[in-house]
Amino acid sequence: TAPNGTVKAEDVCPDGCVSITSEGHEFDEFIDIPGAPNYGCTDVNACNPTVLAFVATDYSDGTWLDDGSCEYESCCTNQGQFNGTTCECYTKDETNTSGTIMSHDYCGEACEFEIDDCNDCVNLVGEIDPLTAGFVAVPNQNMDDCNLCGGDAVRGNAGIGAYPSENYTNCYQPEGSTDFDDNFVTSGPGYEDGLGFFICSSFSLNWHYGSELLFDSPGPYGIGNPVLSQGNQDGVPINCVWYGLGNSVSYDVGCADSNACNYVFDAEDCEGELNGGDTGCCIYPQTYCYAVSAEAGYDLDGAGSDDCCNVDNTGTIVLSELYCDGEDTSATGAINGYTGASDSDYIANGGTVVWAAAATLVSTGNALESNGSDTTLGLNESCGQYTPVGCPDPVAINYADEIPALFSES
Repeated sequence: TAPNGTVKAEDVCPDGCVSITSEGHEFDEFIDIPGAPNYGCTDVNACNPTVLAFVATDYSDGTWLDDGSCEYESCCTNQGQFNGTTCECYTKDETNTSGTIMSHDYCGEACEFEIDDCNDCVNLVGEIDPLTAGFVAVPNQNMDDCNLCGGDAVRGNAGIGAYPSENYTNCYQPEGSTDFDDNFVTSGPGYEDGLGFFICSSFSLNWHYGSELLFDSPGPYGIGNPVLSQGNQDGVPINCVWYGLGNSVSYDVGCADSNACNYVFDAEDCEGELNGGDTGCCIYPQTYCYAVSAEAGYDLDGAGSDDCCNVDNTGTIVLSELYCDGEDTSATGAINGYTGASDSDYIANGGTVVWAAAATLVSTGNALESNGSDTTLGLNESCGQYTPVGCPDPVAINYADEIPALFSES
């Protein structure tokens, strides 16, 4: 009896025989070398059982020994193990270039195909897999665009049309933006006209099969992967922060008073509260006057101060005007240092306010009215040293004893 259970019958085939064993394997010409053992794979359930042959001698004078050469993978494309009837497919782990461990599960009659992330056998030739009774033609065919198997985030036929409505949301400028626009954003990666920004209401991160996620750069919505500290999942937009935007309206901080020099259109108030009314950051126009005493027509030579407003003989300040001078005179400080920029920015007092830098005003002979005039003490203690009228001649007996006059008495 041969190691595979086949009995040689010389009277049936004296010069050799063909024997069909159990298990459905065929072996040709069992060979017996008298007095010497024969070596090979003696397991008929292996992928490489030895082809045995007999010569016309008695089989018993030779011995068949297994030499350890049996293997069970080649007939399963080295991706499974043959058990004598079917291939039992392997699961193999490998580490990709980013250091992520990815699992590969094989399928098919000879383990020639691979199972995708949705547990479907990827049979690229389109044949029904006898083990799974099904197949998909491309990897992750049953995964939606949020990486969810059987999910609803799928466009219409042939990938044309919109996603379901729950996959869209309105996004706004992020908090702290200087855009001062409370309307939702209508452009940018991920935005679809009239629908909003694409988000994933449900998602899965169990993904490795294939080449590129929809949201990885340079994917259709790719803007680079967000960090998890932003409250997002890597590669999956679950809210507007993934697009660098805000999930809700962020009311804008700024001066909302149109009479101020640093008025910002669409700002809510200085605290960013809708209808809050806080004006602490607002900068209001300053009144400047002309202060060059030599041009005031005073009767006394050298009378008056060039740091104080010129007056007429009634003590009334002459040549005063409102200016936005770029100085921060607000109560709580200008937001982001914004004090205004040019004439076109100032609509204060119905557009009647003039823009000029404080240094330019002073260099051209102007002074803040709040400093005081030549006859009235103000913030500048050098002001208020004169009386409007009287005898301006110090040698006259009616010359003012302490305060000189700017104009002669009529």
